[in-house]
Amino acid sequence: MPGAGVRPYSGDPELAAKGAVVLEIGIHGIPVNLAKEVYDELGAGALSGYWLYNLDDRDRYYYRRVYLSCVRANDFLTSLPNWDGKRLLVMGASQGGQLTIATAALDPRVTGLSATHPAFCDVSGELHGRAGGWPHPFMPNPDGSPSAQATPAKITTATYYDIANFARRVHVPGYYNWGYNDETCPPTSAFAVYNEITAPKTLGVTLEMGHSYSVEQYDAISGWITNFLGLK
Repeated sequence: MPGAGVRPYSGDPELAAKGAVVLEIGIHGIPVNLAKEVYDELGAGALSGYWLYNLDDRDRYYYRRVYLSCVRANDFLTSLPNWDGKRLLVMGASQGGQLTIATAALDPRVTGLSATHPAFCDVSGELHGRAGGWPHPFMPNPDGSPSAQATPAKITTATYYDIANFARRVHVPGYYNWGYNDETCPPTSAFAVYNEITAPKTLGVTLEMGHSYSVEQYDAISGWITNFLGLK
């Protein structure tokens, strides 16, 4: 699952080399192998701030199509003749972690997940004096005045799509990790989701890490996934 933004993707050759069938998706309904300049133009134009599109309408909000399309990606994966019919893992970081947890909650075919510093967790936290998750639509303005996004309709939609709601529907083993210095997806927002998950879960926390990876984090994620999928 992709992190936030608009860019090309090229799969995960390292995981594929170990024997996994890998599908890396984009979420914007455009090819993922165009020139970078195309994505730069879209990211600065038509898709700028896409995470706020139709936030005042639960049925038209941008992430509605995205969440459902993640399940459609699994439709494709499970149709492949070389899928073993048993193991289906979803993984991602930041927005990708958000989509990972949502997909595992929505699709009973998923058997495991790996979510790194997930976004859209406790997303309305700033309205209650907490550090809410990315994309921080309700963060007060520098002068302390309320965010222009903090309307009743937008708050209702955002809380509906909040990953804390999906966490309660996760029933498969997962590996979760984040850093205590992450200001993009604050650790408190991630814990708000993690604490709702009753399925088997393993937590890796890097105290000094911000919104990035360390070598140790990467190795821990890779090791858990490799073991879960029974790869070499």
